[in-house]
Amino acid sequence: MKDNTKIEMLKELKSVVGREVSNNYSSTARARLVSITGDRASWISVPSLYDPKCILGGRPNEEFTTTISFAHTTFFS
Repeated sequence: MKDNTKIEMLKELKSVVGREVSNNYSSTARARLVSITGDRASWISVPSLYDPKCILGGRPNEEFTTTISFAHTTFFS
């Protein structure tokens, strides 16, 4: 990834820290972006909007990380 592209991705991601979005890595299929550190994005799962019982078997408040590329695509594609 080119440095300019990475810098722009980081800038855009920092503007959405704290926002919730559908996220396939989350056990509830929904997560809030917590922080960006280096090449990783930190998330915390939140209850599903579609099924408060989380039929996917997940639990809210589970922490996980993804690449910044995945996080950027989640919000901006």
